[in-house]
Amino acid sequence: MFKEHDVITLTTGVSDGETEAKAGAIGTIVHTYDNHEAFMVEFNYGDIHRCDLLNVLPSQARLATDEDFERERRELTVEFSGD
Repeated sequence: MFKEHDVITLTTGVSDGETEAKAGAIGTIVHTYDNHEAFMVEFNYGDIHRCDLLNVLPSQARLATDEDFERERRELTVEFSGD
């Protein structure tokens, strides 16, 4: 079961109509709802000026692994270098 402050990776894309996070996005659980059927996750994409909050179902996520962090680091490096 997930708990607040767990770092998760999305297994599917999640959208609330205005904000979207793609499968593979890494975020931190900032709130679990009383019924534990969903939780609020903060995604910041390596940019201190952009933070998205989305409700995520447990079936849409798994705990993040070292490989997830390494993949995200590579993707952000390419994005910021302009390659």
